[in-house]
Amino acid sequence: MVTRVVGRITEWVRPHVPESSDGILTSAGICEGFAGAGVGLSVLIFAGFASLVAGTLAMGAVEYSKLRAERDQQVAQLARERVLIETAPDEELNELTQLYVSRGLSPGLAKQVAIELTAHDALAAHAEAEYGITSASQTSPLEQPHQRTAVQTGTRYTTMTQDKRQRTRAHREHMRSHRICQGTLGSF
Repeated sequence: MVTRVVGRITEWVRPHVPESSDGILTSAGICEGFAGAGVGLSVLIFAGFASLVAGTLAMGAVEYSKLRAERDQQVAQLARERVLIETAPDEELNELTQLYVSRGLSPGLAKQVAIELTAHDALAAHAEAEYGITSASQTSPLEQPHQRTAVQTGTRYTTMTQDKRQRTRAHREHMRSHRICQGTLGSF
């Protein structure tokens, strides 16, 4: 049970890792740049969150555009196929039969499968066989960018809070060494 859950989470997160890595490096670079400039902690935190929000919105917009284009292509393919099924049903049935033959069915069985699937839902049968489009595989531009945005936000926030802890620790050590130096120089 746990292995299946972990496997599903891994499948969901894996495609987003390269973009998340870019986001982590960008956020870290922005925070490091501000830290190197010697800004205060509040400005550093603001810069980190601004980077988080900007990067997440940019990634969401890119993903939406990509998925919207893919969805438009699927809709156009289905519209073309619908017209072909209505105008030339016999040729489309033969095409579907040949697709099933090419996948290893005998010609007789392929014809029977094509006839039964066409009788049930001709467009769905052709969409799946020709284009690999099923109701479950159709892209949803409004759903899937949220998934990527969630992964982006989580990875960037984690990086930012880790960077903040490291900088706070480094800042304390720097201030301690600064006080030691001042104390040493003050004794001269």
